[in-house]
Amino acid sequence: MKLLKASALHRQIANILKKQIQREEFKPGDRLMSEESLAKYFEVSRATIREALKILEQENYVIAKHGSGTFISENAVFVSNTINQLRSTTEMADTAGLQLTSKTIALEVEFANEVIQEYLGLTDHGYVVRMERIRLF
Repeated sequence: MKLLKASALHRQIANILKKQIQREEFKPGDRLMSEESLAKYFEVSRATIREALKILEQENYVIAKHGSGTFISENAVFVSNTINQLRSTTEMADTAGLQLTSKTIALEVEFANEVIQEYLGLTDHGYVVRMERIRLF
């Protein structure tokens, strides 16, 4: 496969593999081709492939098992980029077979300033509850 010389080859390869994973061309637990096979396919060095796989591992798309190969992460969340297929975080976690939990970071009662009133469509000056949370897989 011919790659563009304008940008870093390892990033191009990482993006190509990432898109294949997102399109579910690979399933969680699938083993990727060997570094040598990927290098031949993309017509690059094994060092370039290692850099691409390092990016995918840092982004939790793959897991490298020394002596066994590189595998699609069981925790990879597969997200479609098309707007008409956007789903809630809960639905994506369910689809991926992951248990989703929430952690509350902040929970405060505060006065609703004019910006908040307008955004929420409030007519009187009152208080609102502000909650910050993170979703954990």
